[in-house]
Amino acid sequence: MIEESIKAVKEAEQKAENMLADARKQADALIVKAKADAEQLVKEAGENGKASAAEELERARIAGEAVLREAEKEAAADVKALKAATEGKVGDAIAAVISDLI
Repeated sequence: MIEESIKAVKEAEQKAENMLADARKQADALIVKAKADAEQLVKEAGENGKASAAEELERARIAGEAVLREAEKEAAADVKALKAATEGKVGDAIAAVISDLI
C-alpha cells in the first residue's frame, strides 16, 4: 500500500512535469511559426510594406508570448491539482508506516 501511494505520487509529479514541458514545446513551436509567417510577410510586402510586416511580426511575437504564458498557467494549475490529489496518499502512506511500526 505504501509503495503504491509513493508510486502514485511520483507518477502524478512526472505527469505534471511532462504536461508543463509539452505546453512549453507547443508554445515555442507557435512562436517559431508566427515568426516564420511574419518574416514571410516581410519578404512578400517589399519595401513599402515593411512597416506593416514588422508590426505583424511584433503582434505575432506578442501573441506567441501570451500563448506561452497561458500554457504555463494551465500546466501550473494541473500540477497543483495533481499534487493536491496525491497529497492525501502521502499522508495515508505515512499513517500506514506509523501503524506498522506501532
